[in-house]
Amino acid sequence: MGINNPVACEKLKVFFDKYCDGASGKSFLIAISGGKDSMVLAHLMLDIRKKVDCELHAFHLDHNTRNGESEKDAIFVQGYCDENRITYHGEKHVFNNSSNFEEQARIVRYNCIEKLLEKYKIDFALTAHTLSDSIETVLMRIFRGTSVHGLQGIPVKRKRYLRPLLHYNTDEIMDYADRNHIVYRHDYSNEACDYDRNFIRNRVIPLIETRFPLESSVKGLISSAVDTSDLIIKAIKRDIEYRYENDSVVLKKFNGMDDLSQFKHTFAFLIRDVLNMKITSSLLSELYRNYIVNKTHLTIYKNNELEIKKTLLNNEPVIIFSKGFNNSSEIRPSVVSAKIINRFSVCYSNKDYFVRLCDYDQNKEVEDGVVLAFNNQKELILRPRIPGDRICHNKMTVKLKKICINLKMSAEQKNRVIVVTLDNKVAAFIFDPYLDNYMIDDSFLTFDKTKKILAINCRQK
Repeated sequence: MGINNPVACEKLKVFFDKYCDGASGKSFLIAISGGKDSMVLAHLMLDIRKKVDCELHAFHLDHNTRNGESEKDAIFVQGYCDENRITYHGEKHVFNNSSNFEEQARIVRYNCIEKLLEKYKIDFALTAHTLSDSIETVLMRIFRGTSVHGLQGIPVKRKRYLRPLLHYNTDEIMDYADRNHIVYRHDYSNEACDYDRNFIRNRVIPLIETRFPLESSVKGLISSAVDTSDLIIKAIKRDIEYRYENDSVVLKKFNGMDDLSQFKHTFAFLIRDVLNMKITSSLLSELYRNYIVNKTHLTIYKNNELEIKKTLLNNEPVIIFSKGFNNSSEIRPSVVSAKIINRFSVCYSNKDYFVRLCDYDQNKEVEDGVVLAFNNQKELILRPRIPGDRICHNKMTVKLKKICINLKMSAEQKNRVIVVTLDNKVAAFIFDPYLDNYMIDDSFLTFDKTKKILAINCRQK
């Protein structure tokens, strides 16, 4: 790849011809971290733009980490984009200090990209994943336990996402960067082995490569997994009949689903590939146990993201997979941090209300609100109630479901309750239709002046 620019650029043109009918007339959003891989991709796209008429945008997410280094990354990327006439889009997000940081960052990153694709009508998003990234992903999935699907590694194309560098390894990317004098930022946190991917990259892979040709072996594994997965999906499509409606999938023909293997492959295909949602082996086993219950009308599974139920449609048995809530009283889940915002809005029963974050003053009353101790390192989430939610009240842990029953709440009222969580713990349960009554977790009722305090003011706009 790094022999010379014309060769690299020509290979990229062939890539676009294959996966999106050419780059000419298209608009692309490049995810640029400021690191070596993404800066090489940006450099190549500038060469493509010289040869064909295409529009370039860039997205950078400042993770607010590494003692201010991430902010320098953002400044560097924006400067590069301004200098090269690339439309820059930047976001900053405060993350929890948790072992799940990589997954949180991935979710936020892709959510931001999706919004930009829609807002600016951009054709494709480009990420700088390489062959080395794909090998790390396969190994990580093997160690965690995976199916044939997981052995496929990172796909070259997924809907509107393209990975032009996926056939090149780290050494080839480095060679190209050196030959073209590409300036990039170094993220020293990649050297720490706290995260699984870094451990695999820095410890596991170098050890394996002392004895086995890892790259060629994993490339062969990925190729075989892709072929096998394609055969499985073709077989599934022959055996079932389904249609996609809005955010739901209706499965009509599903003979032979009592077989555990066929059930898992079919449900995994519909949830993962059709609805584009995550699915695990343990969840598939749970779904199967619920599915084989001999009932015509049955809710197989339900949480705030997915509902699966067996029922009859025109006197025919069907399974309906519904994505998210379709209720008119739905709450739009909000995630905020005291560090970056002091007021935001939440939609409740089709009405907008203000929610305010503030420092607690013991001598000042907070009107029309709930006061909670708020550690500003934690994440505040407002969401609907989901099965299993509990709250500690009067020194007892109580299910929110039981509270709803005791209050004799109607189905409409149950659908309109707001659950406030801090660091995945239910801190408040707001259950009155007019937002006048609250239930607070005892552990958040404190008057420690050293802590940040949350005040929820539910005044209507």
